[in-house]
Amino acid sequence: MKVGVVGSMQFTERMMEICEELAELGHESYMSRFAAPFVGKSDEKKERIKLEQKYRQDAIREDCQWVKDMDALVVANYDKLLFRICRITGLRLLL
Repeated sequence: MKVGVVGSMQFTERMMEICEELAELGHESYMSRFAAPFVGKSDEKKERIKLEQKYRQDAIREDCQWVKDMDALVVANYDKLLFRICRITGLRLLL
């Protein structure tokens, strides 16, 4: 199963762990291609990187298009991110 892992980049390391766990279970896991610069950074530095990616690279729109090809999504936080992805990609959210 192709599983996308999404969430706030504040949780990049945790999302990477989730991807590893999914791979151990035999799933193909995917996450943001914008994640690498966040690894090992302080929360303050991560916030600066997020803003730079958001305004200079349009990271959310650019990166979330792959979500359409997933069989499932794991959301690594509980803010409005999932609703934003659904609005951008046209996916339906089932609760």
